[in-house]
Parts: sequence; C-alpha cells; structure tokens
Amino acid sequence: MIRLAPYIASRSALSRRQAERAILEGRVTVNGVVWRDFLIDSHSEVVLDGRSVSVLPSPMLWSYFKPRRQIVTRHDPQGRTTVFDVLRTYVPDGPLLTVGRLDYDSEGLLLVSNSPTLVHMLETSPMERCYTVHVHGCMKETHLERIRRGCTYEGIHYRPCAIKVQKRQGKNGILKIVLTEGKNREIRRLMRSAHLSVARLMRQSFGPFALCQGQKPGTLVDLNLSLLRKNSLFQNIC
Repeated sequence: MIRLAPYIASRSALSRRQAERAILEGRVTVNGVVWRDFLIDSHSEVVLDGRSVSVLPSPMLWSYFKPRRQIVTRHDPQGRTTVFDVLRTYVPDGPLLTVGRLDYDSEGLLLVSNSPTLVHMLETSPMERCYTVHVHGCMKETHLERIRRGCTYEGIHYRPCAIKVQKRQGKNGILKIVLTEGKNREIRRLMRSAHLSVARLMRQSFGPFALCQGQKPGTLVDLNLSLLRKNSLFQNIC
C-alpha cells in the first residue's frame, strides 16, 4: 500500500495538502471508484479531475534565475511573492519542485524539476554549488581558513569548502565560495562565524549547470539533461 496524496502530488500540479483536499472533495477516483481513503494499492489506476495521473512525466530540469525578495515556498502567510507564483506562469501543469532553496534575500541559480526522484538525488549529491558573496567586515585569513577546513558553528557541523578572496576594498570584499552541501542558510551562518555580514549572495552554478548566458532575473530556461548522464548516479532516470 502507498499513500495517495504524495502519489498525486508527484504527478500533478497539486501540493500534498491540495491533493488531500481533492481526495476529500471526491475529485479522485481509483480504479473507477470515487476514493476518499488515503491509501491505495501501488498498481491502481488513479484519476484526478477526469485525467489519469498514473504515469510519471518524463524528467525535465530547468534553470530559474531567482531574484532577491522572492521566497521559495508554495504559500506565504505574509503574502510575499513566491517562486511558484512565477514558475506556474511558465509551467502551468504537472509537478514542479525546486532543488533545495535560496533564502528570501539571496539570488541566482535555482534548479527546478518535475521529477521528485531527480530532485532528491541532486539535493543529496556532493555536486559543487558555487556562490559569489559580497561581505562587510574585517576579513581575517585565520577565520576563513577555519571555515575552509570544515567547522562547527552554533552546534551544526559544516563540511570543508573552498573560499577564494576575489576583491578587498577597506572593510568590503567579494568571495567565491564553493560548497558540496546545502544546509539551511549555510553561507550566512559561516560568514557570521567569521564576524562578516553578507551584503549580497548569488548562486552561480550547481554541478554542471550555471545560469544561462543572458538569462534575466525571474526567467526560466530548459536545461539539457545529457549533462547529468555523464554521472553514473543519474543514468537511470535521465
């Protein structure tokens, strides 16, 4: 037996909560019968609003240029613009998920896919995530070297990462930081541990993918999955 709401969410434009509501409203049939239970047999034929959702769509991957002051969530209680408000203007139907998050004040590359499996594999992969970070404060090499080696800050351990100082000007500087994980607000926390404040944070690339040349904030571009097929981890799903 499998859970019906996640099953529907992985094959449609509905979130899990919306799928649960659709089930209770009688909009879902299983093997031709209106279904208000939350469990089904894995081989069932599931129909939502008259359309079959039993077949997974072919995996796709997009590059979204997330602007600052846009939140990566489906519904924001504060009424702020979400990335999904914009993404649904490009992809109105089918499942849509982001690979990790960028916080409200961060910008740059956000990978988007219609495949939960692909998203999970990308999120948990050791692929490099490259960022340009504008900082303010006194940059001490001893602090940066501690972060490079991997450190624990506020009870959370962070893996080693690469940090290159690209520019110093008084108490302002620009760093290139390369991570192999995506913990919540990782760069901002690491910079705080070095007594630096982040003025601007932009993700430039994720694994083999980078923002497309000329891509503008708030736009979505198709990516070529053949770049992933070179990695043995992804050959079976791309």
